[in-house]
Amino acid sequence: MPFYVETAWPWVAFAILVLLAGANAHQRRRKYARLPPGPAPLPVVGNLFNFPRKHLGREFAQMAKKYGDIVYLDVLGQDSIILGSLKAARDLLEKRSAKYSDRPTSVMVQLLGYDWFFP
Repeated sequence: MPFYVETAWPWVAFAILVLLAGANAHQRRRKYARLPPGPAPLPVVGNLFNFPRKHLGREFAQMAKKYGDIVYLDVLGQDSIILGSLKAARDLLEKRSAKYSDRPTSVMVQLLGYDWFFP
């Protein structure tokens, strides 16, 4: 059977689509592997439908029971970390505060010499 270029294009397009889908899945898996556990996000909206609209405390407590003290949610591209216990909050916000509470420095504040006022 002879090889025709016209019949090869659909197979080439299919192979490219499979490679792109595999690369996208691999990239998403790597991103979520570093994050705390949480409900699986949907492709565009993330965890929008998992985010509680009423009784936030009760719903977040149920998520903490299911996924652990630290829960990750991705709502419309906005990353959210839910701390489900006082111990987790103290560990992250008091003991490791320098690691998680960094703010960008303001160049204008430094130029005006007010960096001592805005640490």
